[in-house]
Amino acid sequence: MKQLELKIRLNGAEALRTLKEIYSYQELSKLTKLSPQILLRYIKGQFLPSLERAELFTKIFKEKALKKAILRNIEIRENIIVNVKLLSNIRILNQIAKTIITEIYDKGITAIVTKETDGVPLATLIANKLEAKLVVAKNRKEPGIKEFIEVKQVYSGGLYDYIYIPKNIIRREEKILIIDDIVRTGSTIRALVEACLKEKAKIIKIFTIISVGEGLNKIGEEYGIPVEALVKM
Repeated sequence: MKQLELKIRLNGAEALRTLKEIYSYQELSKLTKLSPQILLRYIKGQFLPSLERAELFTKIFKEKALKKAILRNIEIRENIIVNVKLLSNIRILNQIAKTIITEIYDKGITAIVTKETDGVPLATLIANKLEAKLVVAKNRKEPGIKEFIEVKQVYSGGLYDYIYIPKNIIRREEKILIIDDIVRTGSTIRALVEACLKEKAKIIKIFTIISVGEGLNKIGEEYGIPVEALVKM
């Protein structure tokens, strides 16, 4: 835990330095309620912020800068969100991963669950930083694996597919973080939740970069699981 707390503090300092590229010391002082002199020491690396202050810096970064960066890296064409540029920008994905970790570092999460393919880059970064297991659901059974968790994924209009996760990769009572890039109807997230619940795992939180409509919130209410999206559209 001490090593992870150190990472949180380092991430907070980095978030503050990124904020300094946007705001003056006087503006940052108002946002953080800290003197410009103290902020200067953190930004120049003379001191490492406490865990509490690091979390504050990351929170401000999330609310003031990260959402703008995400919106600058997506396009909307014929009511379709195109996120190719966002998913290829490792710097932004890395900042998103750090933001998520700051919020859940003390929850004891041991597995990150996502579905191929667009959720994988962010889920991989988070799993790496938390030193957690990465579990990727797929639309096909992988050769060489005999047993799977199989869940029907129902789309709007009644169409459906299946997702498959190798059996026993998710343990009973394991603490899970579910990750996706964009949630629209929520069909993917719902299938991932059902797969985890089949194995009696405990879902700590569902996190997505972008949420369209109320699909994500409805799932959170239905299953009693905390949900969060950085950008709501």
